[in-house]
Amino acid sequence: MAVPKKKTSPSRMRMRRSHDRAMHRSVQMCNDCGAVKLPHSFCSSCGKYKGRVVINIKVAKEAEES
Repeated sequence: MAVPKKKTSPSRMRMRRSHDRAMHRSVQMCNDCGAVKLPHSFCSSCGKYKGRVVINIKVAKEAEES
């Protein structure tokens, strides 16, 4: 089994791990209601995706409450 001859320095270790950081998520504004939403997904406040109603929010909230 391979064993390193020398200890990896903190600088070299941090340079190797520089790409492992958490990336921020991109967000978009909904064209219909102006709420913040994730791209390529329906709006959770109005239920539309690309101008079409995908989910009826009022019915979904009523079903969730009961």
